[in-house]
Amino acid sequence: MKKTILVLIFPFIMSCQDRLDASNRQSFEASREKLEQSLDESQRVNLEKAMRVVALEATRLKFEGAEEHQGRSIDEISLAMVDGLSYVSAAELAEGILKKRNAQDIIRVSGELARLNRQKLELEDIISQLDFFSVASVRLSGVDFFGELTPALEVDYQFVGNHRLLGTKEIAYKISQLSTNNTIAHEVLIEGDSDSVLEGGDIIKNRILMVQARQANPKFWHAQTYPVDNPNLSDYDIKLDVSVHSLIIDGEKTSFDKDTVKSINAEIEEMKSTLAELSAMEGSLDELELIDD
Repeated sequence: MKKTILVLIFPFIMSCQDRLDASNRQSFEASREKLEQSLDESQRVNLEKAMRVVALEATRLKFEGAEEHQGRSIDEISLAMVDGLSYVSAAELAEGILKKRNAQDIIRVSGELARLNRQKLELEDIISQLDFFSVASVRLSGVDFFGELTPALEVDYQFVGNHRLLGTKEIAYKISQLSTNNTIAHEVLIEGDSDSVLEGGDIIKNRILMVQARQANPKFWHAQTYPVDNPNLSDYDIKLDVSVHSLIIDGEKTSFDKDTVKSINAEIEEMKSTLAELSAMEGSLDELELIDD
């Protein structure tokens, strides 16, 4: 994997005969120029990469606030790191920094990946707890809504668990147009109170008005014969999604959001990819790519 070294926003210093004399900026620049005269093109490129790595490391050390670097500029820290080094030593220093940074990144990303996987397992456990309901029946009906015949879906949502369910329940009803996936109606309804009990087989009944569907195609919906029990909803270009948003389980409110699961799965895949790239890296200067203005 090619990693980009950002263009430095401050001048870096270098020079010396066979070694860099970084006792001050002027000596460094002169010694680097002499050193580069003895190097071939690929070595000069690697020397530039090494100096940028050192400069970035000096920046990190400066802003981490280590006591030994207090009161020192980034240039001063950089110079001290490379003073007296040959080309080989400078390259080894930079690659050592890259390897250390890569190992730290692997630990960081691995920890984040572990956290996301734990979060995913917790959500999957919540999903299993909320998966106690199913749509028992649907009726398509026509309702007089402010003087307009408006289609509605009457939904029987059945509790299929084998235990008693105490407390309020938040049930989400979403009706979409099948051909466009546009939302026609979306309601989250609160059922019961803190003392409400559901037994296995009990049904929650709700009616969802489809005002937008009537407004979009009034002739079609006015022409229908109502009611229609358990219709094939695709014949009406609609689909129904019913899900539990929250329940009271063991005295605590347990919530679930499908978008959260999708987001976590996407983050996990991204972290896996990042970890694979980091694990494949050797921490060599050859893996870096210079970018100049």
